[in-house]
Amino acid sequence: MIETKKLLDRIELLFPCKENIRYRRAMLDHDFESARFIIELINEYKPWSIFLNNLIKKLRDYPKLEVALHQSQVQSKHWLVDELKKVVDDHDDPKIKALTTIKKNYWKSYEDSGEMAQWMADASNISIVFIYGGWYGILAGMLFCHLSINKIRSFDMDPECREVARKLNIEQTKTWDFQAATLDVSNLEYEKKDERWKTKVTYFNDKLEENELEESPDFIINTSAEHMVDKWFYNIPEQTMVLIQSNDYHELPDHINCVKSLDHMKEKYKLSNILYSGTLEQKGNLVQGVPRVFKRFMLIGIK
Repeated sequence: MIETKKLLDRIELLFPCKENIRYRRAMLDHDFESARFIIELINEYKPWSIFLNNLIKKLRDYPKLEVALHQSQVQSKHWLVDELKKVVDDHDDPKIKALTTIKKNYWKSYEDSGEMAQWMADASNISIVFIYGGWYGILAGMLFCHLSINKIRSFDMDPECREVARKLNIEQTKTWDFQAATLDVSNLEYEKKDERWKTKVTYFNDKLEENELEESPDFIINTSAEHMVDKWFYNIPEQTMVLIQSNDYHELPDHINCVKSLDHMKEKYKLSNILYSGTLEQKGNLVQGVPRVFKRFMLIGIK
């Protein structure tokens, strides 16, 4: 199980702020209850305190979740959030502006009812985001915390991921703003209805009651492109905003579709309008005692 010090390191990466950095040194007892108490205390009015609380509790019950908190995983998601904020905040295209409104009051208390009312008004215009290869729902939680996203749907082939993702994002799950489904995203197909490209997905609640939703995503995220054949990309309708991450870490058995470089990635996933492209150098598994350095690549744009 992840040690308290390592857990706090990951939390600082997920949500860097002076309170988390300052109070991490107060942790003397290496147990999850102590960590949860301090995080709840210092983040009482932060929009991400519930998510952190859920994450810590679930780590205790489901140790496999620790893999999703590997430093490279957290860094790549934080990179995603930072660059997406810049794209949305700096772009003049009304379609992109309407996609995700940055939470202007992110670092403020929500005690002031006027600010809360304004935040709710901003959030009412936000689009649906599909996450392909959503894993345990940590990226969904970060997006809900950092951006004013209305609804997120998370898809993964691993059947264990669905319930973990739902419980990490329990508040949004209750209102159906978040749902997770077990499926192969290569099989998601879209049909044009009422001038919108829509797809049907069946979801299950905690009582295993099913509900089929027909929805039209405005934004599709895939941070696991190296794990998938490219059919998922071909099936996405044109003029859809996408964010793709891949890497050159071809030594891992699950990485069946890596890219060699950022240019190779641009050639593989052709976008009509690239809003951001970049490379992040990261450290992977140890090879003869030395971390294997690899590059992660990211594209944000319009198909």
